[in-house]
Amino acid sequence: MKHADELFETVLAFRTEFLLVGILSALANLLMLTPTIYMLQVYDRVLVSQNELTLVAVSIIAIILFGVMALAEWGRSRVLVEAGVRFDKRLGTRIFNASFDSHLSNPGPSRTLRGPAR
Repeated sequence: MKHADELFETVLAFRTEFLLVGILSALANLLMLTPTIYMLQVYDRVLVSQNELTLVAVSIIAIILFGVMALAEWGRSRVLVEAGVRFDKRLGTRIFNASFDSHLSNPGPSRTLRGPAR
């Protein structure tokens, strides 16, 4: 069980990143409602009142929300890339060596290093 404990500890080391990615994902997913809400506001407020100032205000708010959504997606991708690099540095060599040793100790057809069987 030593290997399972090591993997569990490695995953626990990334709990801050998991939390941050979860928050950024929730924010981005919530902001995916922006176009729907924008169109509802245009049909409900702008077309009824025919007020151009309302259209400009609603449009500016939608553009700002799109910018926040883009920043949330960008931040999430940066956190995931950096976490992936850290994870690879921490366990990548060990996993590769274990896979290679497994392949050498079990001769015969193996999908470990060759890819899917054909």
